[in-house]
Amino acid sequence: MRLTLPTYASFALAVLAPLAAGQTYQVVDLDPAGTLTDETSVRALGENTYLGSATQTSTGIKSARVYLPNGTTQSLPYLPGDTFGDAVDRNASGLVIGYSKRDNPNFPFNDFEEAVVWNAGVPTKIESLIAGVPAYDVVALHRINSAGEIVGSATQLSSGTGRAFRLSNGILTDLGTLAAGDSGTAMASSINDVGQIVGSATSPTGWAHAFRYQNGIKQDLHDPSVLLGVLSGANDIDRFGRACGFGSTGVPSNFTTRAIAWTTDGAAIDLGGFPFALSARAQAMNDLDDIVGSSDGAPGPVSTHALLWSNGVMHDLNSLIPSSPTFVLSSALDIDNDGNIVALGFDSSVPAYRYVLLQPVCNGGSANYGSGCAGTAGVVPTIRTQNCPTPGNTFALRIQNGRPNAPALLVLGTGTGSIPIVPSCALQVLPMLGSPVAFPLDAAGEQFLPVNVPSNTPSLSVSMQLLCVDPAGNGGLSSSAPLLVQIQ
Repeated sequence: MRLTLPTYASFALAVLAPLAAGQTYQVVDLDPAGTLTDETSVRALGENTYLGSATQTSTGIKSARVYLPNGTTQSLPYLPGDTFGDAVDRNASGLVIGYSKRDNPNFPFNDFEEAVVWNAGVPTKIESLIAGVPAYDVVALHRINSAGEIVGSATQLSSGTGRAFRLSNGILTDLGTLAAGDSGTAMASSINDVGQIVGSATSPTGWAHAFRYQNGIKQDLHDPSVLLGVLSGANDIDRFGRACGFGSTGVPSNFTTRAIAWTTDGAAIDLGGFPFALSARAQAMNDLDDIVGSSDGAPGPVSTHALLWSNGVMHDLNSLIPSSPTFVLSSALDIDNDGNIVALGFDSSVPAYRYVLLQPVCNGGSANYGSGCAGTAGVVPTIRTQNCPTPGNTFALRIQNGRPNAPALLVLGTGTGSIPIVPSCALQVLPMLGSPVAFPLDAAGEQFLPVNVPSNTPSLSVSMQLLCVDPAGNGGLSSSAPLLVQIQ
């Protein structure tokens, strides 16, 4: 469900609005003290918390790291005998996946490593979580979803081939390939919270194609009418099943790659890149259809630049940050639902690459006021915004803690006036604005509603409150504390 914000009218279904031309970002160095080097796989995880690995300059030891909201970092412990590691992903419950490592004295560039999951900071070997006789060697971990399902790549011991896998409740599932008899190799890149998986797998042509997997069925995403070459791969998937990645556009011996997006029904969209680019790819996306990646062919001394696509419109992120004669964003690695972007840039004054956080400069905002009414298990539903509520942008309403699968109403208003609706529970958004919006909550009692703000919207305040059908609540209802959203 997608909403649009009108000017003092009702919410309605709408098409996404392009990113406002004036959207800019402030640059935050993830290592302002300069004590860490060689960070890898830094990802944006929401709530201003980031994940990756770093080498402590003073000791030379690489550690798995969580970057905390207060600007500090937290090292994760390793398995006994190991001395360093990498953190790859973290889910909403705080489970972290990655690697515990130690040096290989015989092959300095081929470390001994063990795939692990950290639960409350305690590492456990992934292989110990797999039921039955081992048939696969897990070699690469990529993502973990809210249910604790992990995807990545594993070597099939009987054949020695690389396979895409999903690990769920102790069961490792080989996702197969797109070729006859599931022959060839595959890799799973990402999984969303409903269990949809994307990656790349050997196709009937022998070349790897992007795929999407759900409920045991694999969909070949390589549309030859859009992807004119032989190769494609999907890197990320959002909660709605949209995906992003890359596709080749020429013959195998001389092809270029383009950034590609896929719709929920699997239609491929060529996002492009810079003119005359040889390599462009979409690396990651959020649930608001914002996609980040990179393309070569850029003007200037650094030929590869970090890019943002919003509603299919490409933006060079270097044009959206304060200009610098020495610093160039070369790739964007991830984006969260608050619009924060983790990127890699080259600083010619050092010279060195730096990992940075791009935070949207936002004049709008939101705040809860008043009180809500408890429902099932005595819990009060919550509603908050994600991303910047500003004209020409898309933000989201994040609803949580409602009764699972319950019918819900979003009531809008232009003020904070109050009227009782059931005993000890009041509607606090009067006067009302249009008709309430009806929708169901999901099996977790949640909902995520993208809201489009047309670019011609004047500055205004909109109040909103969630009402949820809940037999455990007063009068059969529960409600959130109201939320006041300032569009500016």
